[in-house]
Amino acid sequence: MSEMLRATPVAIDQELINNLDNNMNSQATTQEQLSTGYTVNQPSDNPAVIGPVLSTNSLINRTGQYIQNANDGLSFLNQANSAMNQVSQLLDEAKSLIVQIGGPTAQMGTTSPPDQIAAQLQGIVTNMLSLMNETYLGMPIFGGTAMSGSQAFDSSGNYQGTSVPLLRTVAPGTSIQATLVGSSVFGSGATGIIGVLNKTISDIQAGNYGTVQSTDQNAFDGVNNQIQTYGTTVGALYQAMQQAQQSATQTQTVLKNQISNLIDTNVAQATTNLQQEQNTYQAALWAAAQVNKYSLIQFVS
Repeated sequence: MSEMLRATPVAIDQELINNLDNNMNSQATTQEQLSTGYTVNQPSDNPAVIGPVLSTNSLINRTGQYIQNANDGLSFLNQANSAMNQVSQLLDEAKSLIVQIGGPTAQMGTTSPPDQIAAQLQGIVTNMLSLMNETYLGMPIFGGTAMSGSQAFDSSGNYQGTSVPLLRTVAPGTSIQATLVGSSVFGSGATGIIGVLNKTISDIQAGNYGTVQSTDQNAFDGVNNQIQTYGTTVGALYQAMQQAQQSATQTQTVLKNQISNLIDTNVAQATTNLQQEQNTYQAALWAAAQVNKYSLIQFVS
C-alpha cells in the first residue's frame, strides 16, 4: 500500500512548480499594489468592492463638475462685484457734480463751470458704459445669457442682452445665478442710467439748470437707488456661490476618503507581505533544488 501512495518525481516537480508560480503571482500582485497605491487594480482583485467603487467614483466626478461650475460662477460674480463697486464710485462722483448745478455751492462760488461739469459727466458716462459691458471669457457679465463677443449695452445705453441670467448648477437641483440681466440693474434707454446722464448733460449744455435740479436729479436718484440695490444682490449671489463651492469640495473629500478606505494600499503591510513572499519563494527554490538531487534509482529503491 505504501508503494502505491508514493508520489512520483513528476508529481513532486509539478507541485513545486505550482507553488513557485503561485508565489510569483502573489509577489506580482503585491508589487502592483505598491506601485499603483491601490489594492484593486482590476475587477478580479476584489469583485465585492467594484460596485461601491464605481458608484462612488461617479459621485466624485459629478461633484467635481459642481465645483467647476461654482468656480466658474465665482469668476463671473467676482468681476461683476468689482464692476459694481466701481460703478458706485462713479455714481457718487456724478451725484456730487449734478447737485452743483444751481445748488447752494453755486451761490457760494465754489461750483465748477457748467461746461466743465458736463465734460466730467461725459467722462463718467464713458467709464460707466465700459463697466456695464465688462466681460468674462468674452461673455458680458451684465448681458444675461448673451453669447461671447456681444455687448450688454450699446453706446446710448440701450440693453442688448437677454432677459434670462446665466445659471450654474452647483448641487443636485440647485442652480445659482452667475450673470445679471443688465436692464434690471442699470435700466435701458432713456430711463436707464446712461440715458438719464446723457439727458442731464444735454440740459446743462442748454442751460436748463432748473430741469437739472428737479427732473434730471430725481431721475438720477431713482436709477441710482436701483443700482445700489443690485450691488447688494451681487454680493449675496457671490456668497451663495462660494458656500456651494465649499460644500461641494467637502463632499468630494468625504467621497474620496470612502474610496481610499476601500482600495488604498496599506504600504507598511504590503511591504511586509512582499518580504515574506520573497522569503517563501527563496525557500521553495531551495526545496526544489534539494528534491531534484535525488536520482531515479534512489526514488524506486
